[in-house]
Amino acid sequence: MSGSEPPSGVVVRRLRFASHSVATGRICRTFKHPRLCLAVDEPAAPADFNHKPAAHEPADELLVVFVPARAAAEWKAIGDGWFPAPAPDTPTADVAWRGGRVQWRPGRAVVHLTGAAQDEVLSALAEFAFYEAELRRLETELDTREATAADDVGRAHTIRRRDKAHWPRFTAAIEAFARMRLTFARLAPRLSEDPSAPGPLGHRLASRLFLHARAGARAEALDARLEVCEDLYEGANDRVADVKGWHDGFVMELIIVLLLLLEVVLLCGDLLVRGMGE
Repeated sequence: MSGSEPPSGVVVRRLRFASHSVATGRICRTFKHPRLCLAVDEPAAPADFNHKPAAHEPADELLVVFVPARAAAEWKAIGDGWFPAPAPDTPTADVAWRGGRVQWRPGRAVVHLTGAAQDEVLSALAEFAFYEAELRRLETELDTREATAADDVGRAHTIRRRDKAHWPRFTAAIEAFARMRLTFARLAPRLSEDPSAPGPLGHRLASRLFLHARAGARAEALDARLEVCEDLYEGANDRVADVKGWHDGFVMELIIVLLLLLEVVLLCGDLLVRGMGE
Protein backbone atom coordinates (compact mmCIF):
# COMPACT_ATOMS: atom_id res chain seq x y z
CA MET A 1 0.00 0.00 0.00
CA SER A 2 2.92 2.34 0.57
CA GLY A 3 3.64 2.55 -3.12
CA SER A 4 0.02 2.84 -4.34
CA GLU A 5 -2.53 5.59 -4.33
CA PRO A 6 -4.10 6.17 -0.93
CA PRO A 7 -7.66 4.85 -0.54
CA SER A 8 -10.49 7.33 -0.76
CA GLY A 9 -12.61 5.85 2.03
CA VAL A 10 -12.19 4.66 5.59
CA VAL A 11 -10.11 1.47 5.89
CA VAL A 12 -10.34 -0.73 8.97
CA ARG A 13 -7.65 -3.26 9.87
CA ARG A 14 -7.42 -5.64 12.80
CA LEU A 15 -4.08 -6.60 14.32
CA ARG A 16 -4.23 -9.83 16.30
CA PHE A 17 -1.38 -11.06 18.45
CA ALA A 18 -1.41 -14.86 18.30
CA SER A 19 0.91 -17.24 20.13
CA HIS A 20 0.41 -19.95 17.50
CA SER A 21 0.18 -20.28 13.73
CA VAL A 22 -2.95 -18.91 12.09
CA ALA A 23 -4.96 -20.01 9.09
CA THR A 24 -6.17 -16.57 8.03
CA GLY A 25 -4.68 -13.11 7.85
CA ARG A 26 -1.23 -11.82 6.93
CA ILE A 27 1.62 -12.27 9.40
CA CYS A 28 3.24 -8.84 9.42
CA ARG A 29 5.62 -9.31 12.34
CA THR A 30 7.09 -12.09 14.48
CA PHE A 31 8.09 -11.32 18.06
CA LYS A 32 10.48 -13.51 20.06
CA HIS A 33 10.56 -11.53 23.31
CA PRO A 34 9.19 -11.46 25.92
CA ARG A 35 7.27 -14.38 24.38
CA LEU A 36 6.89 -15.89 20.94
CA CYS A 37 4.02 -14.12 19.20
CA LEU A 38 2.75 -13.39 15.69
CA ALA A 39 1.22 -10.06 14.67
CA VAL A 40 -1.54 -10.94 12.22
CA ASP A 41 -3.06 -8.28 9.97
CA GLU A 42 -6.56 -8.92 8.71
CA PRO A 43 -9.33 -6.76 7.24
CA ALA A 44 -12.18 -5.55 9.42
CA ALA A 45 -15.26 -3.41 8.89
CA PRO A 46 -17.03 -0.55 10.66
CA ALA A 47 -19.62 -3.13 11.70
CA ASP A 48 -16.96 -4.54 14.05
CA PHE A 49 -16.92 -1.31 16.04
CA ASN A 50 -17.92 -1.46 19.65
CA HIS A 51 -18.84 2.11 20.49
CA LYS A 52 -18.65 1.43 24.23
CA PRO A 53 -15.06 0.70 25.22
CA ALA A 54 -14.73 -2.01 27.83
CA ALA A 55 -13.09 -1.26 31.15
CA HIS A 56 -10.15 -3.36 29.92
CA GLU A 57 -9.71 -3.68 26.16
CA PRO A 58 -8.28 -7.03 24.99
CA ALA A 59 -4.49 -6.97 25.07
CA ASP A 60 -4.19 -9.37 22.14
CA GLU A 61 -5.97 -7.21 19.57
CA LEU A 62 -5.77 -3.71 18.07
CA LEU A 63 -8.44 -2.30 15.78
CA VAL A 64 -6.91 0.32 13.47
CA VAL A 65 -8.97 2.82 11.46
CA PHE A 66 -7.25 4.63 8.59
CA VAL A 67 -8.98 7.88 7.69
CA PRO A 68 -7.74 9.54 4.48
CA ALA A 69 -8.25 13.28 4.16
CA ARG A 70 -11.14 12.76 1.74
CA ALA A 71 -12.93 10.45 4.19
CA ALA A 72 -13.15 12.82 7.16
CA ALA A 73 -16.90 13.27 6.75
CA GLU A 74 -17.44 9.51 6.39
CA TRP A 75 -15.47 8.84 9.56
CA LYS A 76 -17.40 11.46 11.48
CA ALA A 77 -20.65 9.74 10.49
CA ILE A 78 -19.66 6.16 11.35
CA GLY A 79 -17.08 6.66 14.07
CA ASP A 80 -18.79 9.07 16.42
CA GLY A 81 -18.22 7.89 19.98
CA TRP A 82 -15.81 5.10 19.04
CA PHE A 83 -12.78 6.92 20.43
CA PRO A 84 -14.01 8.73 23.55
CA ALA A 85 -11.79 10.37 26.14
CA PRO A 86 -10.20 7.58 28.21
CA ALA A 87 -10.15 7.25 31.98
CA PRO A 88 -7.39 9.25 33.69
CA ASP A 89 -5.25 6.18 34.43
CA THR A 90 -5.54 4.72 30.90
CA PRO A 91 -2.35 5.02 28.81
CA THR A 92 -2.81 6.97 25.58
CA ALA A 93 -0.74 8.36 22.73
CA ASP A 94 -1.40 11.15 20.24
CA VAL A 95 1.34 11.61 17.64
CA ALA A 96 1.13 14.06 14.73
CA TRP A 97 3.51 14.66 11.84
CA ARG A 98 3.34 16.52 8.56
CA GLY A 99 1.63 13.67 6.76
CA GLY A 100 -0.82 12.50 9.38
CA ARG A 101 -1.78 11.79 12.95
CA VAL A 102 -2.18 8.69 15.13
CA GLN A 103 -4.46 8.57 18.16
CA TRP A 104 -4.12 5.42 20.25
CA ARG A 105 -5.64 3.93 23.34
CA PRO A 106 -5.51 0.26 24.39
CA GLY A 107 -7.26 -1.82 21.75
CA ARG A 108 -8.01 1.08 19.37
CA ALA A 109 -6.19 3.44 17.03
CA VAL A 110 -7.30 6.10 14.56
CA VAL A 111 -4.85 7.09 11.82
CA HIS A 112 -5.42 10.26 9.77
CA LEU A 113 -3.28 10.08 6.63
CA THR A 114 -2.72 12.41 3.70
CA GLY A 115 -0.47 9.98 1.82
CA ALA A 116 -0.02 6.28 1.10
CA ALA A 117 1.91 5.10 4.15
CA GLN A 118 -0.41 2.52 5.67
CA ASP A 119 2.14 -0.30 5.74
CA GLU A 120 4.74 1.69 7.67
CA VAL A 121 2.16 3.03 10.11
CA LEU A 122 0.66 -0.42 10.63
CA SER A 123 4.10 -1.92 11.27
CA ALA A 124 4.89 0.80 13.83
CA LEU A 125 1.56 0.25 15.55
CA ALA A 126 2.11 -3.53 15.64
CA GLU A 127 5.48 -3.15 17.39
CA PHE A 128 4.26 -0.52 19.81
CA ALA A 129 0.94 -2.19 20.63
CA PHE A 130 2.50 -5.59 21.34
CA TYR A 131 5.21 -4.37 23.69
CA GLU A 132 2.90 -1.87 25.40
CA ALA A 133 0.31 -4.62 25.96
CA GLU A 134 2.96 -6.86 27.52
CA LEU A 135 3.97 -4.01 29.83
CA ARG A 136 0.34 -3.33 30.70
CA ARG A 137 -0.24 -7.02 31.40
CA LEU A 138 2.57 -6.99 33.97
CA GLU A 139 1.24 -3.76 35.49
CA THR A 140 -2.22 -5.27 35.87
CA GLU A 141 -0.91 -8.45 37.51
CA LEU A 142 1.27 -6.43 39.85
CA ASP A 143 -1.66 -4.19 40.79
CA THR A 144 -3.55 -7.27 41.96
CA ARG A 145 -0.63 -8.71 43.91
CA GLU A 146 0.27 -5.39 45.51
CA ALA A 147 -3.19 -5.21 47.10
CA THR A 148 -2.52 -8.55 48.81
CA ALA A 149 1.04 -7.56 49.69
CA ALA A 150 -0.20 -4.58 51.68
CA ASP A 151 -2.16 -6.96 53.92
CA ASP A 152 0.84 -9.29 54.26
CA VAL A 153 3.33 -6.73 55.61
CA GLY A 154 2.61 -7.62 59.24
CA ARG A 155 2.60 -11.35 58.59
CA ALA A 156 5.84 -11.10 56.60
CA HIS A 157 7.84 -9.25 59.25
CA THR A 158 6.48 -10.97 62.38
CA ILE A 159 6.15 -14.71 61.90
CA ARG A 160 3.44 -16.25 64.08
CA ARG A 161 2.22 -19.82 64.19
CA ARG A 162 -1.35 -18.55 63.88
CA ASP A 163 -0.48 -17.29 60.38
CA LYS A 164 0.78 -20.70 59.27
CA ALA A 165 -2.04 -21.02 56.73
CA HIS A 166 -0.56 -18.06 54.81
CA TRP A 167 2.95 -19.50 54.51
CA PRO A 168 2.33 -21.52 51.32
CA ARG A 169 0.95 -18.37 49.72
CA PHE A 170 4.19 -16.54 50.51
CA THR A 171 6.06 -19.17 48.52
CA ALA A 172 3.56 -18.98 45.64
CA ALA A 173 3.89 -15.18 45.61
CA ILE A 174 7.66 -15.16 45.31
CA GLU A 175 7.42 -17.74 42.50
CA ALA A 176 4.92 -15.49 40.70
CA PHE A 177 7.19 -12.47 41.13
CA ALA A 178 10.11 -14.50 39.77
CA ARG A 179 8.11 -15.30 36.63
CA MET A 180 7.18 -11.62 36.28
CA ARG A 181 10.83 -10.65 36.69
CA LEU A 182 11.88 -13.05 33.93
CA THR A 183 9.24 -11.62 31.60
CA PHE A 184 10.18 -8.06 32.48
CA ALA A 185 13.88 -8.78 31.89
CA ARG A 186 13.06 -9.84 28.32
CA LEU A 187 10.67 -6.93 27.76
CA ALA A 188 12.60 -3.99 29.22
CA PRO A 189 15.29 -3.79 26.49
CA ARG A 190 12.57 -3.57 23.82
CA LEU A 191 11.12 -0.52 25.55
CA SER A 192 14.45 1.29 25.83
CA GLU A 193 16.18 0.47 22.54
CA ASP A 194 15.38 1.93 19.10
CA PRO A 195 12.26 0.38 17.54
CA SER A 196 12.81 -2.01 14.65
CA ALA A 197 9.75 -0.97 12.64
CA PRO A 198 10.78 -0.74 8.95
CA GLY A 199 11.06 2.56 7.13
CA PRO A 200 11.98 5.99 8.46
CA LEU A 201 8.36 6.90 9.16
CA GLY A 202 7.66 3.62 10.96
CA HIS A 203 10.80 3.98 13.06
CA ARG A 204 10.05 7.56 14.11
CA LEU A 205 6.37 6.85 14.73
CA ALA A 206 7.05 3.83 16.95
CA SER A 207 9.59 5.84 18.97
CA ARG A 208 7.15 8.68 19.52
CA LEU A 209 4.30 6.31 20.43
CA PHE A 210 6.45 4.74 23.15
CA LEU A 211 7.36 8.22 24.38
CA HIS A 212 3.77 9.50 24.45
CA ALA A 213 2.55 6.35 26.24
CA ARG A 214 5.30 6.87 28.83
CA ALA A 215 6.50 3.30 28.31
CA GLY A 216 9.99 3.99 29.64
CA ALA A 217 8.79 5.71 32.81
CA ARG A 218 6.20 3.01 33.40
CA ALA A 219 8.85 0.31 33.00
CA GLU A 220 11.05 2.03 35.60
CA ALA A 221 8.11 2.30 38.00
CA LEU A 222 7.22 -1.36 37.43
CA ASP A 223 10.81 -2.38 38.15
CA ALA A 224 10.81 -0.48 41.46
CA ARG A 225 7.41 -1.82 42.52
CA LEU A 226 8.37 -5.36 41.62
CA GLU A 227 11.58 -5.09 43.63
CA VAL A 228 9.68 -3.97 46.75
CA CYS A 229 7.31 -6.94 46.51
CA GLU A 230 10.19 -9.34 45.90
CA ASP A 231 12.01 -8.05 48.98
CA LEU A 232 8.87 -8.39 51.10
CA TYR A 233 8.16 -12.02 50.20
CA GLU A 234 11.79 -13.12 50.04
CA GLY A 235 12.21 -11.83 53.59
CA ALA A 236 8.98 -13.52 54.63
CA ASN A 237 10.08 -16.87 53.21
CA ASP A 238 13.48 -16.57 54.89
CA ARG A 239 11.86 -15.86 58.26
CA VAL A 240 9.39 -18.71 57.82
CA ALA A 241 12.31 -21.02 56.99
CA ASP A 242 14.12 -19.88 60.15
CA VAL A 243 11.03 -20.51 62.28
CA LYS A 244 10.50 -23.92 60.70
CA GLY A 245 14.17 -24.77 61.22
CA TRP A 246 14.03 -23.71 64.87
CA HIS A 247 10.79 -25.61 65.42
CA ASP A 248 12.03 -28.75 63.68
CA GLY A 249 15.31 -28.59 65.62
CA PHE A 250 13.46 -28.13 68.90
CA VAL A 251 11.18 -31.08 68.17
CA MET A 252 14.17 -33.23 67.22
CA GLU A 253 16.03 -32.31 70.41
CA LEU A 254 12.92 -33.00 72.47
CA ILE A 255 12.57 -36.43 70.89
CA ILE A 256 16.22 -37.19 71.64
CA VAL A 257 15.78 -36.13 75.29
CA LEU A 258 12.67 -38.28 75.62
CA LEU A 259 14.47 -41.26 74.10
CA LEU A 260 17.35 -40.77 76.52
CA LEU A 261 14.92 -40.57 79.43
CA LEU A 262 13.23 -43.72 78.21
CA GLU A 263 16.60 -45.42 78.00
CA VAL A 264 17.39 -44.33 81.57
CA VAL A 265 14.02 -45.62 82.79
CA LEU A 266 14.56 -48.94 81.06
CA LEU A 267 18.06 -49.20 82.44
CA CYS A 268 16.85 -48.41 85.96
CA GLY A 269 14.09 -50.95 85.59
CA ASP A 270 16.56 -53.57 84.44
CA LEU A 271 18.84 -52.86 87.40
CA LEU A 272 15.89 -52.99 89.78
CA VAL A 273 14.76 -56.35 88.43
CA ARG A 274 18.27 -57.75 88.76
CA GLY A 275 18.56 -56.42 92.33
CA MET A 276 15.30 -58.02 93.36
CA GLY A 277 16.38 -61.29 91.79
CA GLU A 278 19.54 -61.40 93.84
